Amino acid sequence: RIFSRKALQLVMNVAFSAVAALAVELVVVIVLVSIRRLFDVDFDSMAEQNTLMLLLFVVVPLLFCALQKVSDSEEWTQPGRFVRILSDYVLNPGILIYTVVLYAYLIRILFTWQLPNGSVAVMVTAFVIASFAGQMSQLIVHRQIYGWYYRRFTWIALPLLALFWTGTIVRIAQYGFTESRVYVVLAGVLMTAFVVMLLFKRLARFRTMLLVASAGIVLFTYIPGISAASIGVYAQSHRVESLARQLNLLDASTGKLKNTATFVAADSIRLDDARQLDAAYDYLKGALGTKEVAARYGQNALRLPGKTAASYGFWSSQCPGEVDVEGYRRMLTDCSLDTAGIVTYGDSDSVVARLDFVSHFAAHKAELDSVRLSGGKTLGEEVFKIRSGNTMVVFHAISYDRAGGYRFTDTYDIVVFTK
Repeated sequence: RIFSRKALQLVMNVAFSAVAALAVELVVVIVLVSIRRLFDVDFDSMAEQNTLMLLLFVVVPLLFCALQKVSDSEEWTQPGRFVRILSDYVLNPGILIYTVVLYAYLIRILFTWQLPNGSVAVMVTAFVIASFAGQMSQLIVHRQIYGWYYRRFTWIALPLLALFWTGTIVRIAQYGFTESRVYVVLAGVLMTAFVVMLLFKRLARFRTMLLVASAGIVLFTYIPGISAASIGVYAQSHRVESLARQLNLLDASTGKLKNTATFVAADSIRLDDARQLDAAYDYLKGALGTKEVAARYGQNALRLPGKTAASYGFWSSQCPGEVDVEGYRRMLTDCSLDTAGIVTYGDSDSVVARLDFVSHFAAHKAELDSVRLSGGKTLGEEVFKIRSGNTMVVFHAISYDRAGGYRFTDTYDIVVFTK
């Protein structure tokens, strides 16, 4: 009960500090806008944003600490009417409704004998956290309207935790651990332990639960070797090697991928294995970087059905700040580009140039591949220029897509030069 009271007071102090800061920000914005309109005085465009940052990172923490100091020195008083209404007519009824929804889904799973939806882990986690908050709210109000529910909460939650573990274990067995899945398992272990602890009066202490949860998060976030990130990399590295070996795509002497560019799945099972290999390889690139993964496992050039250039974006390079436009006399800024590479000017739809992206990237493929594989981000300015007759088009950025090709991004930000 003491912990619940202090937790409520802390939340209220945070909320009051944030509301106070937003009120100050609103006043500042109104004053600045009024001065601009009335006196035609222009302020720095970042004035409002800088003020908000000052409030959030300086004023709010200081105000919160001041409120906490006052709260620690004062005796506990019953929460105000607003908090009681929020607890009795919003939070706890919502938890009851959510319980019914989850049980309805559980019954459906049992009758249809299907695997749980992948998002059920998040839903059950949110349910347990909200229920603990609801139980804490009952400890600080005078009338415990929902005490009947929380006295039976362990038995209510255990079937839903079984649903949580079923979905989690099946997906880990299929796709292995990732960093996020390690945290899901940690959440499951903590939730199960805490729900069982509620059965025993000596163990049902929210302060102890908070300390244990905090220790678990620290251990699996900051300790090398057992961190969630380390476990995810180890698990997905094992999957890459295992799947590549099954598909005969692993060179036993070097431990690197081979023949990925010419791989063709003989059946749906091998195609599914290839998709999982591709996903594991991409995960490692995100966790370790393209250069490190290429050094460990070589290049992944799998061409899989449904794997299109729409999923681009894990490597990109921006145009240098200055480009040489010698020999060109005019700059056209009101131009647009369509997917066929046709550049038009203004609203007249007059064609300015027809661009050949395939030939352009083929001419610079060696430089593009070299920069991408080395993990660098710098390309020469010529790579960002396409010439067509008397016209030169300069692009903002280049991305490498998962289908193995290069493309220009931010095509709305092109600049056209003519002779």
